[in-house]
Amino acid sequence: MTKKPKAQKEMKFYILLVKDIEKYCSKRDKELLNNIEQKIILKRFRDGKNTHTYIACGEHEPYAEDVWQTILRGEDQKQENEK
Repeated sequence: MTKKPKAQKEMKFYILLVKDIEKYCSKRDKELLNNIEQKIILKRFRDGKNTHTYIACGEHEPYAEDVWQTILRGEDQKQENEK
């Protein structure tokens, strides 16, 4: 039996589908979104932080709970390693 993770689900990210941005946003909206992204990248760089890429999974997917449990177990392991 798999051990239940101590870590809890939480919203950490905003994820916007590129096709939704293309379909629903004006040119100005896209410029603003790009400006926000560039500002965050620049300020993270100035703070000595890396730019990250992520893997996303929609919660409606049949495998979503498995993905959540994998992430939560990984968070638990990360916290254990930091002790």
